[in-house]
Amino acid sequence: MYRLLIILIPAMLAVGCSKDTKSCWGCVMVYTDGYVASYRDSMICDKTQAEINGMKGRVYDATAQGYRTVEINNCSRIRE
Repeated sequence: MYRLLIILIPAMLAVGCSKDTKSCWGCVMVYTDGYVASYRDSMICDKTQAEINGMKGRVYDATAQGYRTVEINNCSRIRE
C-alpha cells in the first residue's frame, strides 16, 4: 500500500500541474499603416497557452488605434 501511494502522489501532481492555466503574457504588437511598422510591447491577460498560440500570426484590424493592422508576435508568460 505504501509503495502505491509513493507512485500515485507524484503522478497526480504531474497531471494537476500540467494543465494549461490562464495567465498574463507579454507580447510584441506590430502595428502597420501600410508603409511603416511600429513595434509596441503589450500585456494580454486571462489567456491560456493555446489561446495565445491561436492569436499569434493573425492580422487584426487596428483602425481604432490609427493604424491599418496589428499582429501579435513573440509572447512570453509573465510570472505571477
